[in-house]
Amino acid sequence: MVGILALEAKPYDATPLSNRSLCWARLQDGDRALSDARAFRELKPDWAKGCYREGVAWNVLKKFDRAADAFCDGLKMDPENKELKDAFQLSYT
Repeated sequence: MVGILALEAKPYDATPLSNRSLCWARLQDGDRALSDARAFRELKPDWAKGCYREGVAWNVLKKFDRAADAFCDGLKMDPENKELKDAFQLSYT
């Protein structure tokens, strides 16, 4: 409910989408996690966190090649991001 209110109050703020994507991923709802991650990336295309959220969603959907691509995109933006490095490496194990 709070996430929905946040999105209604600031529809162009990517943070609630990022947080909701994380929640959907933790609930193993990959489709919803991916939808929010993609919307996040549209609003903030230069933020590596959006790539991370998309990669996590693809992992939930067991589309590991797409997850690796998303993590790689994020590493291009932020090469020192440990979270992205770790996720990218796990995509190949």
